Amino acid sequence: MFLGLPLRTLNIKQNTIQILNINRKLLLLASFILFQFVARHAMSQRVLELNDYNEAYILEGDLLEIYEDKKRTLTFAEVSSPSFKGFVVNKKKHAYNENPSSAYWIRFRLLNKCRFDKSFILETYSPNTNHLQFYVPGPSNTYRLKEAGDNFKFHKREHLNKNLIFDLPVDDGENTQVYYLRVYSQNYSGFDFRIKSVNFFMHYITNEYYFLGMFYGILFIMAIYNFLFYFSVREKVYLYYVFYVACGMLSTMTEDGLGFQFLWSDYPHLIPFIEYKLVPSLLMLTFVMYSITFLDLKKNFPRERKILIYTVAGYFVYFIFTLTFIPSLSDLKFVYVIPFVVTYGIAVYCFKKGYKPARFFIVGYTFIFISIIVIQLRSMNILPGNILTVYSLNYGLVLEVVILSFALSDRVRIIKKEKEEAQRQIIEKLEQNKLLQEKVNRELEQKVAERTKELQEKNQELEDANQKLKLLNEKINEMNAKLDYDNWHLKKDLKEDLKARIIDAEVSYEEFSKIFPDEVTCFRYLEELKWSKGFKCRKCSNPKYTKGPKPFTRKCTRCGNVESTTAYTLFHGVRFDINKAFYMTYIIHRRGNKITLDELSQILSLRRNTCWSFKKKVLEHIEKFKSKNKDGRLESWEEIIL
Repeated sequence: MFLGLPLRTLNIKQNTIQILNINRKLLLLASFILFQFVARHAMSQRVLELNDYNEAYILEGDLLEIYEDKKRTLTFAEVSSPSFKGFVVNKKKHAYNENPSSAYWIRFRLLNKCRFDKSFILETYSPNTNHLQFYVPGPSNTYRLKEAGDNFKFHKREHLNKNLIFDLPVDDGENTQVYYLRVYSQNYSGFDFRIKSVNFFMHYITNEYYFLGMFYGILFIMAIYNFLFYFSVREKVYLYYVFYVACGMLSTMTEDGLGFQFLWSDYPHLIPFIEYKLVPSLLMLTFVMYSITFLDLKKNFPRERKILIYTVAGYFVYFIFTLTFIPSLSDLKFVYVIPFVVTYGIAVYCFKKGYKPARFFIVGYTFIFISIIVIQLRSMNILPGNILTVYSLNYGLVLEVVILSFALSDRVRIIKKEKEEAQRQIIEKLEQNKLLQEKVNRELEQKVAERTKELQEKNQELEDANQKLKLLNEKINEMNAKLDYDNWHLKKDLKEDLKARIIDAEVSYEEFSKIFPDEVTCFRYLEELKWSKGFKCRKCSNPKYTKGPKPFTRKCTRCGNVESTTAYTLFHGVRFDINKAFYMTYIIHRRGNKITLDELSQILSLRRNTCWSFKKKVLEHIEKFKSKNKDGRLESWEEIIL
């Protein structure tokens, strides 16, 4: 018995070990089967069940199967074929088109467990998708195609709504239905689909349009108010503010789809340029112009103004390159944010430097700056599309517009306060200047009184001296008058002597020129000689006249005929100096043909032909005069002039 006990114990231990080995194998097998089951179900697509209790559903995560068609060549028949194995269950919380050049096929399954009749729609929160195709199952395993997107005119949509919406027919039975979507978007677009009951959608869309109307109404009212205010104060900052608000409205309309619905619904080909190029650039440009004017950078911070202008210029160089030479550069979304970041930094810098109006500007701009960042993050699908991210620009813009209105008021208040302070200082200065001026005036009055007394004494002395000078001047004037009278008589006597000599004896050209030195003297003498018996018009015999347009001419007051001094005289049409013509008449009267042409040419410095022509004319006048007078006597050379 002593030897048998250990042997039995040994057998029990061996049996136990064998049982444990069997159990371990069974456990490993069960674990493997369980793992395969879990892994299989973990990698399979979930089916979305529609029920009576939920009104809205989100298609996300493993409810979607996605396939990327890089060449965009696959047809629906190929994708829906049972042999097609390309679909992969979505593992991401927020899926999107990671490659905008590709088309993405999406498949999801629905099971309708609603006991009451319910109509559903399919909606996407990515309204800027270029081309969205929706394949709806029909009878006998057929599918019906529905299309929408920015590549189509707005009125072609199944539902005229800013979002892309399709009716979603579901089977009333217990069969699972498979639906297909084909998404092509040239920009990053999220696969953000919603299934909603029609009743819930109508309630939702009514509220959405109501709040959007309030949003745009607030912006419109603020723009109109500041536009009218601009005409009152004539400050450009209010006009730039209006432009900025208008561009902000356009920007939000491109984001929420209202721009395509109401403004460019018939021009889908312009959407890539308007929504992704033009409107963002206008928003950035108007905001920078408003910021420069509001912060008064030109006056207070010229260096920062140049930095901001160069930044904007750099952006537009990038913008032109994306339109013309290198379109792929448009993927660099962060470039658009740079001018906003620089503006924000400059505003903070201005506030630190003591420019107080920048405080509300910074607060308001913080909201829009956050909104722009949210938009860029959502466009890169880093943030999901929901009511906060989709309408982030709307929220930020409303808050910014309201706060910037306060900023404008605060700016006006601060400027008014600064003006009042400046006016107070000016008034104090003026009062000080007035006191100083009164003091100076008193001193000046005293000095002026002293100086006046001195001047009066000097003036008295000057008056005495002037009186003496006056008496002396009167004596001098009397003497000058007497001298002038004597001089006049002397000159008159000399002229009379010369005239007498001219009549009695022949004089030289130099002596003759002393009596007739120039044309004025000759014309005056001729005028007195011609009209010595009075004026009589040769056309109408009117004796009254006025001065003509030229010197020494007379104009008839009745017919307006103008007659010159030389007309109808010997000197009519003379083309050389009339005083020479006078002397030639005189010397020819004295000598007749005895004086030669060479002598006349030498004395008068005239050409021989000129002397010959006028000599001939003088001789003819002498002959005419002699023929008219019976005695034929010609006593004076003046008689042949007329």
